[in-house]
Amino acid sequence: MNNQKWIFELNSKLTSEIFLIIVKTFIMRKKTEIPLAVLEALKPFFELNDERIVLADPKKSLIRFEDADKNSGFYFNISSYATSGGSFNLTIAQMPSSRQNPEAIGLNINIKDLDKTFSMWKTLVMAYDEYTLYEDPILKHNEEKFFQQFDIIDEDANKVSFDLEQQIYLDEFLDRANKVLIEFKEGKAPEEITILEDLQNDVINIKNSLTTETKKKIIKKLSVFLAKAQKFGLPLIKEIIKELVIESFKKLLLGS
Repeated sequence: MNNQKWIFELNSKLTSEIFLIIVKTFIMRKKTEIPLAVLEALKPFFELNDERIVLADPKKSLIRFEDADKNSGFYFNISSYATSGGSFNLTIAQMPSSRQNPEAIGLNINIKDLDKTFSMWKTLVMAYDEYTLYEDPILKHNEEKFFQQFDIIDEDANKVSFDLEQQIYLDEFLDRANKVLIEFKEGKAPEEITILEDLQNDVINIKNSLTTETKKKIIKKLSVFLAKAQKFGLPLIKEIIKELVIESFKKLLLGS
């Protein structure tokens, strides 16, 4: 099957984020560059629907997944393939490598073992997500409260992004929130400025994700951002919430 035809047929079932990555990965290459057997093996992974795993920009690789928690640095990257005895071998790098070792490891596997290898990596990432010894309980509690308040019940919340009007609303809110953060940096101690700059980085990350990530993922990121602002102090979160205008936010984004 022609690579471009396969891409556009698959698009009807995917989020805009995944489709853009597929296009970037394949459509700019020669249609005969990647064997059909490799495309068919990768296809189910483009349809992966799990908010804990992010399909990331593969750059020059075939496909790349990352932990939704950017702080972990965990990833699963298929960089290349090679023919071997009538089949294909895949060159993979993943982090963590095992339950005993959180560092990265390089692997060379048969294409038939891809699903098993990826599933084992995903299980490791999920296990880390459930291990909360090092999580800040106050931050986690605040995050869950915001997420519950803004949670979306739309059936497609895990599949599609916000529409253009919603994206513009959020982008403008984030610009105003960033101005609040800049104002709060004046006269603060170095350690407080570091926290505020981290919040500014969160703002940039969310803004850059508005058109490429699902509704659920954006709400999750917003919840984390607001939780961190709340922990910094009431004066800051009050100013940011004022800019958000909770009822307008819920009406526009959640339809409530």
